[in-house]
Amino acid sequence: MKNIVLHLKKAIIFTFTKKDGLQDQSVLYRRKDDKESEVFLDPNKFSKDGSDSLSGISFSTDGSLAAYSVSEDGSDWRKIYIIDTETKKQIEKNPLFDVKFSGISWKGNEGFFYSSYPKPKKGANYLRKQILIDCISIKPDQIKKMTKFTLVKKYKKKEDMWEVMLLKMIDI
Repeated sequence: MKNIVLHLKKAIIFTFTKKDGLQDQSVLYRRKDDKESEVFLDPNKFSKDGSDSLSGISFSTDGSLAAYSVSEDGSDWRKIYIIDTETKKQIEKNPLFDVKFSGISWKGNEGFFYSSYPKPKKGANYLRKQILIDCISIKPDQIKKMTKFTLVKKYKKKEDMWEVMLLKMIDI
């Protein structure tokens, strides 16, 4: 994981990973201004056997929140957790499930976009990836006022096999 520099509330926060050689996963540290480094997120504590890993992290615009994804036992499927960066405590009771091949892209501090697949019927394939938004401080009926998508180009291969849409997000 690369070093990340955040400008948080007029203080510079540096986050970086470090591994001592005995750990299964690299640990994410942070350093505020000239203070000592501290553990920000330790993936070695995600599971007893160390098989769960940090697969991505994204910070809200002001750096007060972080959403991070966890891979369990090397699976492509992820769970996304949201934490307060000051306290490092989870702010939503349950993680987001069924996330696959997704990044996390914040819209200010209100929420973030991620992608998932709808649950298929038993025996069917996972099709039609969807873009979802997890809203931290927005009521669901306000989402449409926050962002709209415009179709730029649509690709289709064979009837009902897969469909890809190139979307452009526009702030309203």
